[in-house]
Amino acid sequence: MASAKEHMLIGAGVAAVGWMLYCKIVERPLDLGEIVLAAGVGLIGGLVPDLFEPAIHLNHRQFFHSYLAAGLLTGANHHVSQNANLRAETRTAIHLASLGFMSHLVADAQTPKGLPWA
Repeated sequence: MASAKEHMLIGAGVAAVGWMLYCKIVERPLDLGEIVLAAGVGLIGGLVPDLFEPAIHLNHRQFFHSYLAAGLLTGANHHVSQNANLRAETRTAIHLASLGFMSHLVADAQTPKGLPWA
């Protein structure tokens, strides 16, 4: 099982790389401050599952550590992408935090305990 520090680093790295890929796709110049900000948002997202279900015992993985949560988060991100009422910055922050959240689930899924379905 990954530690909180590992989840933070993974979430930060995934979000930073996600931001850099986004910038490349939309031909936006890279800005170090934006990369750091993206990493910070991903770092927070990487901690969210354990904020709701702290790793205080072996069976802490419930809904927020499940494949169902991953699926619902994917659907929510699709909805956010389609919502023109949200500012682009808000949509981006949600997507970057979601990358961090999903990185947490992917890391935990690699352990022998894996993830529950619901």
